[in-house]
Amino acid sequence: MGIFLEGLWSKGAFAGKTPRDSFYVICDGSINTPERVDTGHLIMEIGVAPTLPAEYLILHVTQKSGTDERASA
Repeated sequence: MGIFLEGLWSKGAFAGKTPRDSFYVICDGSINTPERVDTGHLIMEIGVAPTLPAEYLILHVTQKSGTDERASA
């Protein structure tokens, strides 16, 4: 994910003088606690500073393993 975002930064998609000033990705034990992992969840937090508007957008992406009971109904 970082390489993809760095490519966007190099094309001018994000504000900030460096990639570190422009975006971040968190996908570690600080948000993926053992309890969440045990339930099959994976959470990724992505923050980007788009050129317009000049403030951070924070996206939370959650993936749950297993089948969706609604899909089988």
